[in-house]
Amino acid sequence: MAVPKELYTEVLQFYAEQRQALDSRNFAFYDRALADLPGLRPPPALPEGHTTSGYFYWVQMDAELRDGVAADLRDAGVYTTFRYPPLHLVEAFRPAEPTHLPNTEAAAEETLCLPIHQGLSDTDLATVVTALRTALEARR
Repeated sequence: MAVPKELYTEVLQFYAEQRQALDSRNFAFYDRALADLPGLRPPPALPEGHTTSGYFYWVQMDAELRDGVAADLRDAGVYTTFRYPPLHLVEAFRPAEPTHLPNTEAAAEETLCLPIHQGLSDTDLATVVTALRTALEARR
């Protein structure tokens, strides 16, 4: 039996709204908890009327600290990622003429993505924040 298109659309809309609510809650949690952490640059606030896809929550720190902080978080059971190397440095996309994009390269070296998904509880989010605070304090 096929699901009526209207019902499918309603269910999809319901889940999209639930996900957006969770993403907003999780982002707000990180925004509040990380706002005063020395040495950490959280993402800027979204402009009025904008929302996030909730794909990832990134923070930036000095490049010399990032990999060590990521290792400390991994050791504390917190999975982090580095995303998107500068495309002009990836062999498949490298331009014919060498290109230096210092801001792009710095952003890639300083950015760390924290876990941000619908399965995270408040306790999980607090664990991430505590581990990040501990790692940064230990490395300053």
